[in-house]
Amino acid sequence: EVRKSAAWVVGTAVKNYPEVQKAAKALGAIDTFLNVLRAESGNLVEESSSVDFNLAALEANIGLLGKQLYGLGATVRGSLEAENHLFAQQGGEALHVLTTNVFNALRRGPSNRIEGPITALGTVAWTPETIIVKRKLCGVQNKLVALIGDILTHAIGAVGVLGGQNDASGSDGVQVVKHLTSLQWCDLMVDVMAAMPCGDDVSREKAMRTYDTIILVGERLGKMKGKEHNRCLAKGKQSNELKTSMSIWRKEWEDAILEDPEDEYAKDLIRMVDNLVKKLL
Repeated sequence: EVRKSAAWVVGTAVKNYPEVQKAAKALGAIDTFLNVLRAESGNLVEESSSVDFNLAALEANIGLLGKQLYGLGATVRGSLEAENHLFAQQGGEALHVLTTNVFNALRRGPSNRIEGPITALGTVAWTPETIIVKRKLCGVQNKLVALIGDILTHAIGAVGVLGGQNDASGSDGVQVVKHLTSLQWCDLMVDVMAAMPCGDDVSREKAMRTYDTIILVGERLGKMKGKEHNRCLAKGKQSNELKTSMSIWRKEWEDAILEDPEDEYAKDLIRMVDNLVKKLL
């Protein structure tokens, strides 16, 4: 509870203010957030897969992860210096591992010790008693995907070859962009969207936006190099599961508009998914 409250206090105090972000970085806030996220990422794997499933402990773990991500996001968002420091400390790898662990926990379902129907894949379905855990895990996944998308978008603005420019200190976002557009992140985003264990529209929107940004970088770099092949786009084209998921989403949004013709959010989501589908054809 102390670490959870401390992360909330730091995040609320920093609130993306540049001067406060610099002070937080100098005091080791980014490094501390990373250390806790690494430790709790491992605990998440243990708590969510153990036969001695402890619902209270898992909920506490998820709640701590959410607050740490809130604090980390407030400390690095919009600050190229903070973002570069985060990735220099292997923060990109830590966020990738955490996102993977959250995704796997969502797909696996609650521990086999909790009664529930077994699926064809051997996983256990979420029950009324454990569905709150799923909702909280989805909240953490959303925070992660949104944070990655925001950092990537900001770093793109500091990469000259992508139309951006260095910041006042002369720093650029090359290393951040290079890491977040790697095949490991691309593969993970395709997997998340294809399976999409969180079926809410917010989760879908955040995943589509982040994946589309990764693709966009590949398109720009490909044009510069005179190459048509976009490895991340190719991954999406090869995933029939991804295409099926997006087709299902679109149908749901079409039905939502039939019920409420003024549903602008559903219309925006349809435009977003149509844009992605065109790229994947």
